[in-house]
Amino acid sequence: MDTTALIYKVLCAHNGSFELGELRANISTMEDDLGSVLGNQEMFTTAVSKGNKLIVAKTKMRLCRANRCSGCSNLHLCKLYLYGTCPSNERQGCRLCHELTSEHNIRVLREHYLEELDRKELCTLLLQNDNALLPPVCFTYNKGSGEYGYCPDKGSCRRLHVCERYITGTCAADVDCGRSHDFYEPHPLNTLQQRGVPNELVASMLSTYRNIQAIGHTNDASNTLCKKDSDDCLLKSKALPSHWDKSSVPETGFKRVALQSSSAEHKNILDLFHQTMTGFSVKTIERVQNRILWEVFSWQGDVMRKANAGKGNERQLFHGTDSKHVDAICLQNIAWRMGGTQGTPYGQGSYFSKDAKFSHSYTSQSGVRSMFVCRVLVGNYTQGHSSYLCPPSKDGSHTISYDSCVDDIYNPSVFVVVGKHQVYPEYLIQYREGSRPGTYVPPPNFVQNQSHHNMHWTSIPVMLRSPATPVLPNNARFRSPCPTGQRTPRPTLTHASAQFGSLNSVTHPLFQSGLMTYVSPPPPWVGSMTSIPHTPPSRTRRSQFTKMKAKSKSMASLDNL
Repeated sequence: MDTTALIYKVLCAHNGSFELGELRANISTMEDDLGSVLGNQEMFTTAVSKGNKLIVAKTKMRLCRANRCSGCSNLHLCKLYLYGTCPSNERQGCRLCHELTSEHNIRVLREHYLEELDRKELCTLLLQNDNALLPPVCFTYNKGSGEYGYCPDKGSCRRLHVCERYITGTCAADVDCGRSHDFYEPHPLNTLQQRGVPNELVASMLSTYRNIQAIGHTNDASNTLCKKDSDDCLLKSKALPSHWDKSSVPETGFKRVALQSSSAEHKNILDLFHQTMTGFSVKTIERVQNRILWEVFSWQGDVMRKANAGKGNERQLFHGTDSKHVDAICLQNIAWRMGGTQGTPYGQGSYFSKDAKFSHSYTSQSGVRSMFVCRVLVGNYTQGHSSYLCPPSKDGSHTISYDSCVDDIYNPSVFVVVGKHQVYPEYLIQYREGSRPGTYVPPPNFVQNQSHHNMHWTSIPVMLRSPATPVLPNNARFRSPCPTGQRTPRPTLTHASAQFGSLNSVTHPLFQSGLMTYVSPPPPWVGSMTSIPHTPPSRTRRSQFTKMKAKSKSMASLDNL
C-alpha cells in the first residue's frame, strides 16, 4: 500500500487526526519517507492538543454539487449514503450514486490517494474538509452575553451555537461560560440534523470541529501575506470596507453616515437611482455601517464562493420598504417576513431589483419614501414561481438548492432571496415626489391614456413650436383644460384657415381651452405668416371642433365672471 494512502487510512480510522508518536508506531516505513509525506501541506497539517503534536488529514476532494458533470474532479456520491442514512439502501428511489467503486469515483479517489478508505472513513475525511456539509460555528453567538449573544437570528440561526473556546480547548472549566458546551443541546443538535447529520455522528463532532479549526488556521496562514511589524494585511477576508468612516463603526448596532453631495460615492448612487426614477427629489443618501451584519455577509460570501466554484455572484440591487422598517433593517438586516403586502409572483422571500422603479412600488405611499441599495449574493439562480416557499432543489435530492429565484433566467431584473445573510443593506436613499433639476415634469392636468380629449400635440406645425415648448408623445390625452392661473400669455397668430392643423389667432379652440400654450414668447416671424399648408379635415373632425369651440366659449364666459 502506498505510504500516503496508508497514512490517510490510519488518520481517518481515528476521527481524522492522530498523535504523531502513535502514527509512527502504526506505520512501518522509513522516517525520511514519513517526513516527506507529512510535509505536504495540501494533504496534512499539524495541531497541538494537550502538549502533543497531532497530524490532521486534509484533502481538496469534495462531493460534487452538480452530480452530473464531465471532467469533474470531485466525488459523485449521495450525501445521505455517505452518512449511512439514505432510505434507499439498494439505490432504489434515489437517483444519486451509491457506489464508491464506480468508474468515475475510483478514478477520483486514486488521484487523491484515498482508494483504501471505506465509507465511514471517507465520511470522516469529508466532514472536516468539505465546508458545505457541516454548519459553521456562529461567531456572533460567541460575542456578547445572554442566551444568544449578539446573534441577530437567535433561535432560528442556522449556524452552530457552541462555545468556540470549548472547541479549541481554551475555555476554563472552572468558570461559568454561559455558552453551550454540548452538541446534544437542542439548538446545536437541531442545526446538525437540518444538515442531514445523523445522531450517530454527533458524538464525534467535537473532534471533527477541532480538526476543522486546525485546517482553517493552516489555510489562513498559507494564504495571508502580512508585512513585518505592520497591521495592514494584504489579504483581508472580513475587513471593513476601506471607504467606511472608521470613527463611526460601533462594536454593536449600526451608524448611518450621510454622504456629501460633492463626493463620487454620492454621485454614483444618485445616478443609479435616477436611471429609472425621474421626477423625484432625493433628500439624503446615507451609508449604513454595521460591523456584525458586514462580517456575516462576508462570511456568507466566502461559503458561497467555495460552494459555487469561486463565484458568489454579488450584485448591487434596490429594495424598497416602508419607512417604519428602516431602523430595524439597519440593525437586523432585511427579513422577508416583514415586507409582503405586494404579492409574491416569484416565490416567498425578499425582493430586490436592478431598477429603482420596481422597488419604488414597495415603499410608503406618501411623504418621505425609503429605498435601500444593497449588496446581494444571488449565487446560482433559477426561474421563480409564486408557489415557491424557498428556492427549489438543484438535483431533486433536497440537499442542494439554488441560492435565489428570478423573474427571467436569461435577463433577470428581479431577484428573490430567502437567506438574509446573502444581503447587506449598504445605502439608504430617502426621497419624495418632486422635480429633479433639469427634468421635465408634466403639469397636473396631463394624464397619459386618460380622459375624453384625444389631441395630438405633434399636430402643431413644427415651425410654430417655440424652442421651449415640450414635445409630448403622440396619442397623449388631457384630462381637463389648464387652470386659468396656470396659463401663459397667448400669442396672436394670423392664419388663412381655422381648420384642424392650423391656428387662427387666439380664438382657436385649442388656445381658448388652455390645451395649447407657449411656455416662452413665440419667434418674431410667427406674426408675419399668412398661410400654412394643412390637410382638409374630415366631417367627424370638424364636428369635434365645433363642439370644442362651443365649450371654449362657455369657459371664456366663466373666466370673465
